[in-house]
Amino acid sequence: MPTATPPAVEPTATAISSPYPTSTPYTLEGFKTRYSDVLKSMAEIKFTEADFRKAFKASLLRDKMSKKISADTPRTEEQVWARHILLADEQAAKDALARLQKGEAWDALAKELSKDTSNKDTGGDLGWFNKSKMVKEFSDAAFALKIGEISQPVKTSFGYHIIQVLGHEDRALDAAFYAQKQNDAFEEWIATKSKELGVKKYDITSLTPSDPAFPTQAAK
Repeated sequence: MPTATPPAVEPTATAISSPYPTSTPYTLEGFKTRYSDVLKSMAEIKFTEADFRKAFKASLLRDKMSKKISADTPRTEEQVWARHILLADEQAAKDALARLQKGEAWDALAKELSKDTSNKDTGGDLGWFNKSKMVKEFSDAAFALKIGEISQPVKTSFGYHIIQVLGHEDRALDAAFYAQKQNDAFEEWIATKSKELGVKKYDITSLTPSDPAFPTQAAK
């Protein structure tokens, strides 16, 4: 006896839950609630909505000005890759240099002699750095060397260094360092303009407001 053929059923997509959290929509109602909460908390310190709006506007204007002033900040910077051997005194540095000039291996001497324990076991490798990363005496000497060249003893507050440059080039700045350079450029502009305009700053951190009164229990 023939059996009825079941009707064809089209497959349906199966919902697969995402392993990643989804963002919560920031609604107008949610903004109003949060804004109201912020105003209530500021009311306790007598900071009005007008004060808040004024401060927020100033912050936005500062951000806008900062972006404009720092827009031309270079995205690359001159850097060197160097290694060093740190000695306690000049004679020790001269002796180490003489041994290098006679052909002794740099890595072995760094491990044996260097007082910089942070990198003596890796040949005194300091990696790439810009002119402001090291103390001036060290930086001036390193940036003056040709690739492969070894310095005479260089005196700094840390002791005496024998320096060898392994690389010298313009290198791209990472995002964090580029942001810092932009901020530095803006702060330098602020300082210059403040000096030109005769802006004076007064230290008011020592003043204690009388209203609201300072809690007596906090002074105990």
